[in-house]
Amino acid sequence: MRYLITVSAAARRLSPSTFAAESGFVHHLRDLQRELAGRFTEFAVAMPSMNDADWEAQRGMCETVDETAEHIRLETLHERGCSRLQFWWSARALYRKIGQLVQQADLVHTDFAYDIFRPTGAWFCSHAARLGKRIIAVEDIDRRRDPEMNYKTGNWSLRQYLACRYLWDPIRDRLMRRYVRDADLMLFKEAAQVSDYGRGAPHVRLFLDPHYAASDVVDDQFVARKMAALEDERRPLRLTYFGRLVPYKGVDKMIQAVASAYHRGANLTFDIMGCGDKSRLQQMIDDLGIHEIVNWVAPRPYGPEFFEVLRNRDVLLACPLSSDTPRSAWDALASGMPLVAFDSPFYKSMAELSHAVVLSPWPEVEPLADQLLKLAADKHQLAPMVASGVQTARANTGDMWLRRRIDWVVELIGNGTLTMPPQPTEPVREIAPAPVAVVQSSH
Repeated sequence: MRYLITVSAAARRLSPSTFAAESGFVHHLRDLQRELAGRFTEFAVAMPSMNDADWEAQRGMCETVDETAEHIRLETLHERGCSRLQFWWSARALYRKIGQLVQQADLVHTDFAYDIFRPTGAWFCSHAARLGKRIIAVEDIDRRRDPEMNYKTGNWSLRQYLACRYLWDPIRDRLMRRYVRDADLMLFKEAAQVSDYGRGAPHVRLFLDPHYAASDVVDDQFVARKMAALEDERRPLRLTYFGRLVPYKGVDKMIQAVASAYHRGANLTFDIMGCGDKSRLQQMIDDLGIHEIVNWVAPRPYGPEFFEVLRNRDVLLACPLSSDTPRSAWDALASGMPLVAFDSPFYKSMAELSHAVVLSPWPEVEPLADQLLKLAADKHQLAPMVASGVQTARANTGDMWLRRRIDWVVELIGNGTLTMPPQPTEPVREIAPAPVAVVQSSH
């Protein structure tokens, strides 16, 4: 049997038999291939191609796959980031290629085509439905608040907001309902979508996607050392961000909040590890006079060195300006780091689950700075959040969620349908309650 997976993330062809992709995804792909190797003889992954500029910016976060040795084959699609005109110029050939790939597959695993102007995911799903192939569909992010968020931040004009809110989003909603109808297994990463789109259907389920292994979660001895270190009043509060340096991640908001807290006397540092355009952010750092407390950390591929960097920090900052469900939140909890985050739906759910997230009103800088000032003055208040976050990470490892998904796939290919009742609409929590900090806006 042949397993075909398509994602919107990009890959880079390095040679006739090797390719590179984001290291966390590569680890996940290898885990999936290993767990299902006895049931599928071939694994193919279809991805957009990474252009030269993206490759130079992101290669530090990528890992190489040997297709011959690992039995994972790459099929490249369009170039990621191409214009709509470029995409549609070659759309007929791409549509035929997708049809051929689906024809060769026994199971098609596709992501939701949020970008309706480059609807490759929808084409995979429609070909698979027409040919009677088994379909697993995944939706990573609940983007239904995006029009409002982009308009309020000034990223969109009123015209763009109205077009998305009243034209493009209704199309996406209908397309999502078609995905739910056609898929044999529909996976959402946010519980609200399971409820709204699934309405109790057994094949619509919540699926979290942490990538860390149980061995990556810090042990009790580390937690004890971290708590002792938080008692040291002389040591600065060590803040960090890791991930892509793209505007919607809100790194500029983090820098502004760090600067505000620092100039009001907070003893803190801020480390940034990521790929992307640093020049604009560095200029902001220089203009705000905080270059001495901000440090750029070279990106590490997902693995031991990556987690070593995380374990040496105290708090992860998360300030997304639009909808986001980043794995970084889970990696932080596994590393003994609480989060200070904007109160977007994803981080609200993480706060309720883990009791390790300090929420601040989206997308305001000063309430965030106020919270950093308080934490820097009393780092000990982070201690219960460290313990709660680690316990949540131990109860929701990547291995556990992968095993759950493997069981669903095995049932699907064995029986043709999923008969188990729907999974609970929230992840496992095996911790004692602890307070969740919420900063109220003064505006």
